[in-house]
Amino acid sequence: MNTLRLALASLLISCGPVIDLPDASAPTPTPSTPTPTPTAQCSKGEDCPNIVCRCGDGSPVNSKRCDNRRCAMGEQCTEVCLSFGHPAPGSSGGTGGGSATNTCVAGTSVWCSGSGLTWTGSMCCADSTYGQCVDGTATWCTGTDLQWTGSKCCVGRAYRQCVAGTSTWCTGTELEWTGSRCCVTATWSQCVDGTATWCTGTDLKWTGAACCLRSSMTCVQGTASGCRGKWTGSLCCV
Repeated sequence: MNTLRLALASLLISCGPVIDLPDASAPTPTPSTPTPTPTAQCSKGEDCPNIVCRCGDGSPVNSKRCDNRRCAMGEQCTEVCLSFGHPAPGSSGGTGGGSATNTCVAGTSVWCSGSGLTWTGSMCCADSTYGQCVDGTATWCTGTDLQWTGSKCCVGRAYRQCVAGTSTWCTGTELEWTGSRCCVTATWSQCVDGTATWCTGTDLKWTGAACCLRSSMTCVQGTASGCRGKWTGSLCCV
């Protein structure tokens, strides 16, 4: 019996431990490459994703907007809806004497006390006298058509859209500078990319960052020499 045990021990020692070797025919796993996150940087509206704005009357309006080299991701919907003749998102769009609440934004009780403004205790609500409330400053947001909430500048309904601009350029009876945005009346149907050099004349108005057109036009890429419509400095509008 002892002889048998010694023989078995000797056999185990000579064989050594059993090691599982990988199958050479199996493919080597390839590390997965993470999907790049879309950038929010842009140089023109075409660089940005399409945002579908749902207006107050349920109408959808498509928007691609580049503001200060950053893609707008929905914050532009109020002015977009209004510029196309629809009420702002969340609004029924009444145009009567201003009793219906149009929008509620951040503010303070001290500032939210002007005509058409109501302080809820945490928000400043503007009635339908105002079409929208946008970025601005207390210094600039003053006058008949502008009311400062303590955080936002509420603009009268006559001003259908507010776009990027500068205080130097955003002047005149049909433009209001809020301190951050240039708001234009319905006389100007749309504002697009352009340059100060080209955006001139009775039908074009330069805000300091955008070119506003009196007539609703289709604006496409082109060149100054080849444009048979209105050349804004960036787009050909026909």
